[in-house]
Amino acid sequence: MKTRIELFREKLSEKQIESALVTSWQNVFYLSGFTGFGDAFIFITQESQYILTDSRYLVQAKEECVDFEIKNIPVSDFKKIAGFIKEQNVKTIGFEDYNISYLTYKKVTELCENCEFTAIGGIIEGLRCVKSVEEIELIQRACDIVVETFNDVLGIIKEGVSEKEVAAEIEYGIRKRGAEKTSFDTIVASGFRGALPHGTASDKKIMKGEAITMDFGAFYNGYCSDITRTVFLGEPDEKMRKIYDVVLAANIKAINSFESGMTGRDLDLIAREHIAGEGYGDEFSHGLGHGVGVQVHEEPRINRFGDKELAKGMIFSIEPGIYVEGLGGVRIEDLVTVVDGKLKVLTKKAPKEMIIL
Repeated sequence: MKTRIELFREKLSEKQIESALVTSWQNVFYLSGFTGFGDAFIFITQESQYILTDSRYLVQAKEECVDFEIKNIPVSDFKKIAGFIKEQNVKTIGFEDYNISYLTYKKVTELCENCEFTAIGGIIEGLRCVKSVEEIELIQRACDIVVETFNDVLGIIKEGVSEKEVAAEIEYGIRKRGAEKTSFDTIVASGFRGALPHGTASDKKIMKGEAITMDFGAFYNGYCSDITRTVFLGEPDEKMRKIYDVVLAANIKAINSFESGMTGRDLDLIAREHIAGEGYGDEFSHGLGHGVGVQVHEEPRINRFGDKELAKGMIFSIEPGIYVEGLGGVRIEDLVTVVDGKLKVLTKKAPKEMIIL
């Protein structure tokens, strides 16, 4: 099996690019395993590969990046970076156009005036889209962490508890189970705040009869998970009960309807048509899902722009939601992976049938 570096080199060769400067920490980690996030670049040619970092990380880089030559070149030292690039005698250099800062690009290109810089954003992300067996196992563990945390945190949701208190319990539960951190800012939105799809936890107190939407993830050994569940403190009214049933049915229908050859757009349409058919089309205001891996939002797209065929080894979310201003909202999110032409749910041990506390 070809290594990630070998596959990346092939992509560069196809574009007739001799070398590349990789600056995003996610792609540095993906290619090398280096976990000094944000403090290293990779420079790669067709023959060699280098980690550029400073003295704080030299020992760590040598331990983590055994297939790379380590150079004591800080990512902020543009003159040293340019001087090193010149020593490699390359004429064409790929750069991550969506990630590199304007200052870094300007300084390095000015100092390497005889080199041609070509945008290569998206190449490594395309490689990351299909996960290896080892990556799937890591993401499954990250999913297990959030499932266990969800099941535990239900016990502290009571009238008068604030959204921030719930978020704190979630974040403690994630770290207690071995994750380095959360994979994004924890969302806890109760009552009318549930109409905010990205309603980060506030000081609002949870009240009887309210829905509580919790959206959170774990960052475990370089990989992310993502889950959303909506629960109720006391009996919901008929409007919220109906909304919950519609969202749950959309989630299940999208997962069960998957067939080989489908795209993200196809899946999005299945859930969207179901929700629209129940009268809530305008209240489903985002795409059905997104890829998850080194980043919590990556390829493939599971929305109306998702034209990539969903293939074995891809991991993505299925997260329909309905949001009604002034009333509240419901979102139910699972992470899934493609196995034998079907979707395997990685978060299935977190109940998604209606929970009334």
